[in-house]
Amino acid sequence: MAQRQYAFGNGAQAFAKYYGGAFADQAIGNMMTEALFPVLLSQDPRYFTKGNGGVWRRTGYALSREVVTRGDDGRSL
Repeated sequence: MAQRQYAFGNGAQAFAKYYGGAFADQAIGNMMTEALFPVLLSQDPRYFTKGNGGVWRRTGYALSREVVTRGDDGRSL
């Protein structure tokens, strides 16, 4: 019978180490992208929707937010 082999070994203890490592990796990534980098770069990480305009205009605005962000003062950077 095939068994799953983890880099941390086998069994519940190995899975707990694997899960803990994955959880910590996700938490660190979230902290950096949602807190640390925005503070250092003076950017606002929230997403602002475009409330008016047609479907294509709003879609273009949403796509532009991938490269254009807002600063702490609310203006686009």
